[in-house]
Amino acid sequence: MRREVGPVFCVGLLLCILLLTPISTVAGEEAGDIILTQAGVQLNPTLANEGETVGISVTLFNNASGSASNVVVEFHKDVYSPPSSLFFQMTIPSIGGDGFGYANSSWSNLAAGQRALVIRFEHSGQSAFVTKQFNVTGLPNLKVLQLTAQPSSGIQPGDLVSISGKVENNGNGPADASHLLYTLGQQLAELEVPALLVGQSAWVNTSFNAPAAGTHQLELQLNSQAADGVQESSTADNSMAISIAVDAAADYLHLGQVSSVEQGGTLAGPWEISGSILRQGGQGSSTLDVSIRHQAGVTIRTFQLSFTEQQNLREWSESLTVTDLGLSGAGTYTLEVVIDAPNSIVEANEANNIINTSVSIHPEPNVVVSTRADSSTAEALVGEAVTFSVTVQNVGVVAVSGQLRAFWDEQQIGLETRIITPYGGVVTVNFSVTVEGDETRSIPFRAEWTASNGSFDSILDDNVATSSVQLVSNLRLAFLILTENLEPSPPLRQGETYTYSIQIESLAGSGSETFSCRDTGKDEVLDIKTLQFSSAGDNQTLTCTFTVEDPGQITLILIPNGASTASHVVSSFSVNAGGSGSGPDSGNTDLGFMILMIFGVLVLTAILVAAFVLTRVVFSSTERETYDYCPACDGEIEGDEDLCPHCDFDLIKGRRQFHDCEKCEASIPDMLDHCPYCGTTQSAADRFERRERKFVEPEPEPEEEESDVEESDSDEIVAGSEDFESQVAGMGWDESQYEDEWDESLERAEQQIDDVARVRMEQMIQSLEDEDQVAETTLGKYVSAEVLDLDGIVGEKDERRHLRDEGGELSASDADIRAEIYEVTGETGVLPGDEITVDTMYDAAASVGDEIPEEIGTADFSGIDDSEPPRRRRAIRRKSSDSDDKDATDSVSSEDDAA
Repeated sequence: MRREVGPVFCVGLLLCILLLTPISTVAGEEAGDIILTQAGVQLNPTLANEGETVGISVTLFNNASGSASNVVVEFHKDVYSPPSSLFFQMTIPSIGGDGFGYANSSWSNLAAGQRALVIRFEHSGQSAFVTKQFNVTGLPNLKVLQLTAQPSSGIQPGDLVSISGKVENNGNGPADASHLLYTLGQQLAELEVPALLVGQSAWVNTSFNAPAAGTHQLELQLNSQAADGVQESSTADNSMAISIAVDAAADYLHLGQVSSVEQGGTLAGPWEISGSILRQGGQGSSTLDVSIRHQAGVTIRTFQLSFTEQQNLREWSESLTVTDLGLSGAGTYTLEVVIDAPNSIVEANEANNIINTSVSIHPEPNVVVSTRADSSTAEALVGEAVTFSVTVQNVGVVAVSGQLRAFWDEQQIGLETRIITPYGGVVTVNFSVTVEGDETRSIPFRAEWTASNGSFDSILDDNVATSSVQLVSNLRLAFLILTENLEPSPPLRQGETYTYSIQIESLAGSGSETFSCRDTGKDEVLDIKTLQFSSAGDNQTLTCTFTVEDPGQITLILIPNGASTASHVVSSFSVNAGGSGSGPDSGNTDLGFMILMIFGVLVLTAILVAAFVLTRVVFSSTERETYDYCPACDGEIEGDEDLCPHCDFDLIKGRRQFHDCEKCEASIPDMLDHCPYCGTTQSAADRFERRERKFVEPEPEPEEEESDVEESDSDEIVAGSEDFESQVAGMGWDESQYEDEWDESLERAEQQIDDVARVRMEQMIQSLEDEDQVAETTLGKYVSAEVLDLDGIVGEKDERRHLRDEGGELSASDADIRAEIYEVTGETGVLPGDEITVDTMYDAAASVGDEIPEEIGTADFSGIDDSEPPRRRRAIRRKSSDSDDKDATDSVSSEDDAA
């Protein structure tokens, strides 16, 4: 089968030939050194439609090795006939040797048919022409040739008018089907136009009812829909318009809307129905009927209106009652107002004779009171004023009236009469009251609305507003920690019932307080109790009874409902699993338990004995670790004194001072350095009045006389038990462990002695240089906050004596004070002025803690001048340290006391 050679193959072959042919031999027109071929002229698009624009791109070749300058290029339409045919001209300044030059332009609004692009180019005084032929596809052109209306005259409003439009395709191509639009102020119709060949035409006909009298513009528009897609060469002749005159004829219509207005403040009319009717056209006088009827067609009322040429607009108004309307029940009803309901007159247009309006029968209004009364404060003290605001709203279309009564703690405190306007009227009523009472509790407030006689209130369930204010009394309570008790005693066992008790004292005020006993571990309320306090100083016992359900831990906390005191964290208790047990094996179980208990006691005793032997020095120090120093002067104390030996501070009262921990709010002693409940560090010295420590300059140390007492040999080895090794081995220890510990203890003791001597010297030097210091007290703050009873601290007024009553600073060595002390206690001692015989002064600093031998004798203090106060040494408060440092500090303090 023979195959034809396609155009693509031919074009490809032509391009190959051009590529293989030397440039110098390319066929084309030459002007000087410039060559232009048909291939060098490109059109875009290659296929153009009538009226479109084609882009032109020309490529010129410089056939010489040297550059070509001032190359002129011109484009002409169809023929070379300048200047009319010329539409583009440019000069290329330079084209490089064997290079190319370019000229670009476009040809717009192409005419249909065979077109020719004539290109003239010039170089070195020579010119040449290249013509590019191309075809432009012709387009259709739809044109309105004729538009007529029948009848053309004597048209009355509402008459049927026929219109016809003739459409022709006078373009250069066939036209597909399209649409034609008729408008007369508004769209009348849009009809289809059939497909038309070149030179063909078609009639498109329709009809319409004539509008009101007057001259109207009838317009025709071809190719009206965008979806038609008919591309035309020109759209300037796609429309045409004619005038249609409509003779004046009577037409009655409603001008604007018909209104319906309720009269008076009732729920169901009467209603004032009103509107306006316009007569257009017509001559002379005329009368017509206007009817008001239901939508179902039942006529309610009919009235007449008269018109003249001078009075063509008439306003009307009719009053209707609910009886006239024949309506019942709340709701909105639609009424029709009809012009010439019986059709007794001729009108140009009857389509505009009916218009609607509505009337409403309203439901009974309802008065809504705000559910919550707004109070000026949520908590109030006794004697404080509180204001409550209550909002009342009228949900209805008529005004309502009534009374608003207010009750405070179930007692009426106010009555207000109000009239509330319709359509959502709102009023706000305020009531003020003064808070009274002696206990912390919630006081209720209530406001109730009652409608007046003849007024409306359809729903009575929304007429009450409530609120409350928490009365905070001046009651201030304190937990008495020393009265805590738990029965039965710990440890706790599963299934057992326990009762915790503690006394609570009223520091100020009176009233009641409710306490919740809560297990914080399970976040569970175990018990709730309310205590009543009659006056300040009244004590009540708070008990908390609970049953242990599960093993584990129980952490009790007492939480007050009011603000009379802070929460009190009791303690954490461990709960052992299981109960007392019963059944046939219970005896064996108890016996085994007893054996285990006895064995455990023996093992524990052995451990305690060993621990006491190994740590006896540490325990001897820690027994008094709780109160090692006086909080007023930082002087070291033994822990069981009644008065501080350094400043005469009353230690008994100091131990009775308590305050609330800043972190856990537990009540703790002021003299502690750490909270025993949460471990928070506190400064005990800041809670006591600062005092100066007594200081007496030491007497010169006498020379030591030779003593007949035989000095002990420090290197002597003390013989111990012969069976010591077997004894400690029985307790699970090794003899070598004790040897190592003794050696380490001796080395540590030697180091401590050196450190004590150094610290002693630094303290003595520092004390001579410092001024007397007095710290500010915080006692007044706690007394003012009613945490402490000041009278209980300083005693009765007739028993108090100020240390400065005699004028001048006094000390414990003052003759009068000391004499009174001896008189009260029955003691005897040396007073200033007494003679004391001393043979040898004992070196107290070198023998701290020893008693002064009787053979030393007495000293004569009569020569001491009391007028000059002794210089005082500033006390250095010991900070937290290990047990070894504490022992060293104890030695220094003991030396200070001896001095």
